[in-house]
Amino acid sequence: MNNSEGFEGIRCGTTIMAVEYDGGVVLAADSRTTTGRNVVNSNTDKLSRITDRIYSGRCGSASQSEQLLEFVTDNVNFHNLAYPDSMTVHMVATMFANKIYEKRQINQVGVIVAGWDKEHGGQVYNITSAGLMLRQRAAASGSGANSIRGLLMSRHTKNMPLNEAMELVKICTEVAISFDPFSGGHVKIAVINKDGLVMRRTIPISDTMFQLSSNMLWNLEFDACK
Repeated sequence: MNNSEGFEGIRCGTTIMAVEYDGGVVLAADSRTTTGRNVVNSNTDKLSRITDRIYSGRCGSASQSEQLLEFVTDNVNFHNLAYPDSMTVHMVATMFANKIYEKRQINQVGVIVAGWDKEHGGQVYNITSAGLMLRQRAAASGSGANSIRGLLMSRHTKNMPLNEAMELVKICTEVAISFDPFSGGHVKIAVINKDGLVMRRTIPISDTMFQLSSNMLWNLEFDACK
């Protein structure tokens, strides 16, 4: 996540992702916040509660995404006063998408909405900075996403068991952090099903992943000169 409005190179300096599993969804994110080229917070929480069973992951401009989150959360809470526990994952994702689309000319925000409802079970919606909303079984966004989309999509399977889904998002976040200088910190994971938020963890990055990326960059830079 990026606090700098004018630094074009790191508009989406972060890694967020979510996958469906057999019974719910797993969300994951790195924890680094940058402003320009500087790290200002290495332990940011980018996974935010909307309702007990619906969460979001945000990337891009920190200030814009906070305003967006506040707008959607206020509207969801107002809706729930009249119609308790009636919000679906699709309805929340649509709120995000509509608001992002309204300001698409100046937007530097991407959002993943994931959760569980009685109508469709576990769902993941990926919303771009232009307001395009896509339902995907596995989604990734942010500057680190380009490094891991292929890995995430190829490894994810329909009705994946929870333990495999958690391992997949952990590995993908570690790979993204290893190859994207604007992602970093720790891996934060949240698991949501019909009972709401059933697990939330912060996992240190594996040294193996850093060694892998270091070796690959060394080979690209120096072995080519032999």
